[in-house]
Amino acid sequence: MLKTLLSAMGVFALLVVTYFGWILWNFNQPPFELSRLERLQPGMSQQDVRQILGNPQSQSPGTWSYARTMSWPIVKVHFDKNDRYTTSEYDF
Repeated sequence: MLKTLLSAMGVFALLVVTYFGWILWNFNQPPFELSRLERLQPGMSQQDVRQILGNPQSQSPGTWSYARTMSWPIVKVHFDKNDRYTTSEYDF
């Protein structure tokens, strides 16, 4: 009985460590493959940017933000007054 209890506790501990390891790994992952940013060219339309990066998690005038759930890195994509791509920044 004690051996079974210790074995179950060991399995539980392994699951907890694996889960927290996954959270720590995921915390530092960018919202998408960063090489996709290299495909953006100044003057692209918002539709062109959306085709390359997907839908942003949030939008404000002139800026789209991309992030993963439970993750720190954020990519911000900036547009001019004509809604054309200008620059991006990677905050990690």
